[in-house]
Amino acid sequence: KLAEQKLFRSLTALERQELENNKLLKQTQADTQYHHHAMMSRAQQQEALERALSERQRNQKAAVEHERRVQLQRNEMAQRAHEQQLAMSRGSQTDRSRMLQERARLEQELAELERLQQEAHYQTELQSLRDNKDATLLLREHMLVVGDGDLSFSKELALFLMQENLAHCHTVVATTYDSEQIMASRYPNLAEIVASIEQASPHRNIVRHDIDATRLHEVFLNGCFELIFWNFPHAGAVRGMQDKDYLVNWRHTNMMAKFFWTATRVLRPGGMIQVSSSSTAGGVQESKMLAAAESAGYKLVNRFWFHDWRLAGYNRVYGDYRDSDKRKRQVLVTSTGAQDDKTAPYRNQMPHQDTCYIFELIRKPTGPPKLEKPPGKQQVLNAVDCCRCGLVCPKNRRGYFGEAHLKPKGVHEILQGAEREQAVMKLFAEERFVNLASPGDLKWATG
Repeated sequence: KLAEQKLFRSLTALERQELENNKLLKQTQADTQYHHHAMMSRAQQQEALERALSERQRNQKAAVEHERRVQLQRNEMAQRAHEQQLAMSRGSQTDRSRMLQERARLEQELAELERLQQEAHYQTELQSLRDNKDATLLLREHMLVVGDGDLSFSKELALFLMQENLAHCHTVVATTYDSEQIMASRYPNLAEIVASIEQASPHRNIVRHDIDATRLHEVFLNGCFELIFWNFPHAGAVRGMQDKDYLVNWRHTNMMAKFFWTATRVLRPGGMIQVSSSSTAGGVQESKMLAAAESAGYKLVNRFWFHDWRLAGYNRVYGDYRDSDKRKRQVLVTSTGAQDDKTAPYRNQMPHQDTCYIFELIRKPTGPPKLEKPPGKQQVLNAVDCCRCGLVCPKNRRGYFGEAHLKPKGVHEILQGAEREQAVMKLFAEERFVNLASPGDLKWATG
């Protein structure tokens, strides 16, 4: 039993050892197989990674190649578009230059045609007036002359009527803006001229001084005249300023507007007004004068050159303070309208542009005249320079007077501060400025 037990134990140990060995062998085989599979898996992974990297590189190269091709296509398209734009631009510039040349040619032909038409009209009108010069002579039984500088025109008119044996049936009322004292001091031969006017028709012709052409209704009765003359109306020169300067030009515009309105009260129905002025004047501008006449109820019925008028040979003067200068020169008006430059004070005028305008009153006005608003105090102060001698000029004309005026000191010292303001206010406080700045008594306008 012991031996059997011992053998059994030995056999049992061997079996256990064999079992352990078999178990160990199986474990070793499993580990070897695992490691083999692991090695195989890593190799496959490496190979797959290499394939992925290779595929990625190929994709990147393809993307770069695609971008290059797209960029080439874009450049090609941009180049074609630029070439097309250049071609279109060259074509449009050619067409535009051709159109501009054609337009310039047409405008030149149109200007030439208008010039020829104006020249033909001028020659026809001039020949007609020269063939029948009496066509320019407008006379009525009761005539009023306003703003007659030294009364030379009234004298010319009165003597003409006397020479034509018409003085007994025509009345001439000659008026001046300034008072008799000012007129006598300015024109030494005033008494002789007045005597000539009154003696031409002793019981009909009269001379009145200090008559404002913008307030005729305050002096004369309603409807007492059939014809009014006003030759070269002017609101009075302002020393240092030009008539066209906006600071003073409104005076001329308002003067004509108020004149046409007040004349409607002293004219009879169908009455006439003859105004002589330059079509290029800077003061009484033609367009504004025609607009004022139309607004007041007048119609322009005729116009002709001043030098073709039978009464154009009178002695023309300024009609203001400039005539007080002993060095003044008279105007010589010839039958052709030429002026001697050596004797003419109207050096800045063009005598061949002097025109006579005939207006007929066709209706009564329905309201007050339209007046331009004068510049304000501060606007004037900002725009002018003042000299101690009384000169007031726009700043843009300072160089014109700089040699004799607007000095740092002396009698021609440039004024500053309160003195400058006082000089401006003194100028604009003059009666003529005040009267033309406001409508005044316009109750008569609709009466």
